[in-house]
Amino acid sequence: MQLTSLVNFATGTPRWSPDSKQIAFDTRFEGHSDIFVIPAEGGNPRRLTEGPSESAVPSWSHDGKWIYFASDRSNSFELWKVPSAGGTPVQLTHFGGNTDTGGGFMDSFEDGTFLYYRRGIGTDVGTIWRMPMQGGESVRLVEPVPFASWAVFQHTIVYLNSSSKPAKLKAFDVDSRKLRDLGAADIGHQEVPQGFAVSPDGQWVLYGRADEHDSDILLVSNFH
Repeated sequence: MQLTSLVNFATGTPRWSPDSKQIAFDTRFEGHSDIFVIPAEGGNPRRLTEGPSESAVPSWSHDGKWIYFASDRSNSFELWKVPSAGGTPVQLTHFGGNTDTGGGFMDSFEDGTFLYYRRGIGTDVGTIWRMPMQGGESVRLVEPVPFASWAVFQHTIVYLNSSSKPAKLKAFDVDSRKLRDLGAADIGHQEVPQGFAVSPDGQWVLYGRADEHDSDILLVSNFH
């Protein structure tokens, strides 16, 4: 069932709310990306961010009260959060444009105790870190992890290592710091898969595969 009919450059990064009743996503509604929420059964999208800055890659808090996202509204990309019911965004990180510690559309997940986030340069591979929800020092966990190709499930980071050939699914146990190989993943004709998720019971991993990658040459008549 199609949920949106937005005539834009791009609409994506859909994320289910914890109660499965809403979906957060980003879309380039006015030439820059903003965060929206739409009922899972359909309806009108509700806008959560505004302004000339980029706001993208939303994710929900464990209780559904907040939505985390990356934004350059402070002149460099940082992690922010906004009430899912609407309100004023709150800045969480202060990297200050340092591409060694920030930069690009950072994607994140929260488990109620820690905020896990991937940072690097742009949408290339990066490193996953975590910081306490109440504030404190960030801890480096695992790399290399592609943009939007990972998820957190019960103190385990499941991600796709697309730099290997073939791509491989990995599971990193945060408590033991042990890395497990879950097997190869056929992602088709793409460098980074579009879409990644772990089922609520932890039994399945969902990832995108590009079956075809085509291009065409067209002749334009009466071109001036």
